[in-house]
Amino acid sequence: MNQRAARFGRGAEFVACAALLLGTAVAITLLFAREPQTPDQGRLGSVTEVPRVARVSFMVPKDSGELRRERETVGGAIAPVFDYDSAAVGRTISALRRWDAAVDSVLRAVPGTDPRPRLAEWLVATGIPPTYPLLDVLADSRRRGVLLALTDSSLRKLATDGVLLATRVPDGMDVLRVRGTPGGDRLVPAHAVLTTAQLRSRAAGQLPDEAGAAAVELQNLLLIRFLRPTLVPNPAETEAARQRAGAAVDPVELRVRPGDTLLAAGVRVGDAETRRLEAYQAALVARGLARPPKQQWVLALGSFLYNCLALGLVGLLLWFRGRPEFADLRSLALLSLLIVAVAAGAAAVTRLGLPVEAIPVPFAVLVVAVLGGAKLALPLALILALLLVGQPPFVGIAVPFSAAIGGAAAVVGVRTAHQRTQVWRPITAITLGYGAVALTLALVGASDWTGALSGTKWGAINAIVSTFLAIGFLPLFESWVRVTTQQTLLELSDTNRALLRRLQHEANGTFHHTINVANLAEAACQAIGANALLARVGALYHDVGKLAKPQYFIENQPVGRNPHDKLKPTTSAEIVRSHVPEGLRLADRAGLPEAVRRFIPEHHGTQRIGFFFEQVPGANPADFSYMGPKPQTRETGVLMLADSVESAAHVLADPTPVRLRELVERITAGKIAAGQLDECPLTLHDIRVIKDELSRVLAGMYHHRIDYPSAPVDLAARQPAASLPAQRG
Repeated sequence: MNQRAARFGRGAEFVACAALLLGTAVAITLLFAREPQTPDQGRLGSVTEVPRVARVSFMVPKDSGELRRERETVGGAIAPVFDYDSAAVGRTISALRRWDAAVDSVLRAVPGTDPRPRLAEWLVATGIPPTYPLLDVLADSRRRGVLLALTDSSLRKLATDGVLLATRVPDGMDVLRVRGTPGGDRLVPAHAVLTTAQLRSRAAGQLPDEAGAAAVELQNLLLIRFLRPTLVPNPAETEAARQRAGAAVDPVELRVRPGDTLLAAGVRVGDAETRRLEAYQAALVARGLARPPKQQWVLALGSFLYNCLALGLVGLLLWFRGRPEFADLRSLALLSLLIVAVAAGAAAVTRLGLPVEAIPVPFAVLVVAVLGGAKLALPLALILALLLVGQPPFVGIAVPFSAAIGGAAAVVGVRTAHQRTQVWRPITAITLGYGAVALTLALVGASDWTGALSGTKWGAINAIVSTFLAIGFLPLFESWVRVTTQQTLLELSDTNRALLRRLQHEANGTFHHTINVANLAEAACQAIGANALLARVGALYHDVGKLAKPQYFIENQPVGRNPHDKLKPTTSAEIVRSHVPEGLRLADRAGLPEAVRRFIPEHHGTQRIGFFFEQVPGANPADFSYMGPKPQTRETGVLMLADSVESAAHVLADPTPVRLRELVERITAGKIAAGQLDECPLTLHDIRVIKDELSRVLAGMYHHRIDYPSAPVDLAARQPAASLPAQRG
């Protein structure tokens, strides 16, 4: 089992990966758990691709909430019911007469004296506050008799249509239904019915002006005390009448016959369409033409299993197709996070009623394309399309087609953008992809032209938002999965960075050596399909450890001066070896990513420092060998060869192409014989191509130049231009 399989297939690592995928499946299932399941014809939020025609007749019931509101509205318009009390006026008049007789009795009990004190006591006992003007009216039998006669007349005249007990007619009452009148039940206009307050006011108006304010007040007090309304509310009958009116509301929203169109093509399924489809499904089930819908827990279980299988493809994809540095638990966690983000965006798109082009598939694909490469990102787009089409709100070709094309366009955009300033390229590619999807769906009848324009607009918005979100989150994701992107490598390749400028100023010979090695490694990696930019950046930093003691390395020494001549071989070997740990220390201080740091120890592997080792007979080889490890990647393996051949070429007496080729062959064979390339995945074919490319580039570096005469000579004047020797810079 190879290293990548071991990461996914052993012990706790495998359990953690499985738990992560199961957790992601649960999260996606919960995101769509509340979405209604619409069997047979479509799902909420989807767009019908072809017309839906009814096979049987059925009725579509109204929504329960809508039906309840309609019944309440109809019931509220029913006139309230009142019972007519024909004896109410008579009882009121009788009560007034009995009160008048009581007043006469009080007056007869105190003949010849002032009756007002006795009347005052009696009024207090009956609950009417006495005042002197009131007592004057009561003591005057004539005034009292006129007052009662006019009050009697007003009651018989004004209470013909009825008097309400309430102080006013309730709002919204245009008519009242009155039961028990001499002519039977009848509807009485609300404005024709008096309230008790209105009747008292009109009765006061019937009194003559000479009656005085005291008489008006006394009449008002008596009516407040003794008036009985002729209309009595009947709440039971009112509610029954309203219930009957509500029950008369038709509970059916639509009656469909066989052959009628349920849904036209291009219609988005909403709540009304969902009720129609559910009623149709119920009719089919009742006639034995369809299976009854599954219970909710069965649907949830099926959705969970579907998500598990689809996400299992992600795990297999990462195992088989991911880069070695992008195939571990951290990478799987990032993929799970991105997938959940896409699912959450899809759920939001459904709830907001937005087009499917607004689902943020490009965001996830852009991130994976930059971190894991196009070979991983493109299949991920297809898996996301498969995952989305299995969720309750989505059905048909629109969602998977849009997700697949939008994701593929994101991959194409990333492949063409090599710098952050070229951000418009993925935005343009994604927008064009969604525009093509919208146009295609409109042409095949799955959408209309308005939907196509809306889809294109939302596709462009999605492209802009996804691209800038991906750019913003990339540094965080890059740090999490420990993957160095091409953009980061481009920034690190700038020779004006502090560490490289220091190398140029303090160890100029080493700096020029690294430039030559970088050119060699870049060309060789490009020839075998490895990461040429990573090899170039690794070569630029592979010898930065020599900054600690630059004068002890031959490329920085002036002619004839070698400080190693005064040192013991073991000391010299230790100084040479120390440039590796010093390089790692400087790399840590400079914040170099792990992908670049590994070039520092691996470009020497575990090679022996032979020059000093041979000067000490019987020496321990470990004291004269680099600490390693041996090259682990193709790029570090190429750098080991490029570094050695570039250094050896400097001391080659006559660097002709043939001799340079022999040098490359000899050094490569020595590395292979020493087992230095055993742990990197370079094939024999790769090594053959690398040797060809190193020989070609070295020949260009050490080509012969013509000898120019010491004095200026006009060569063009002495011979034709065509006969001049070739000049190479």
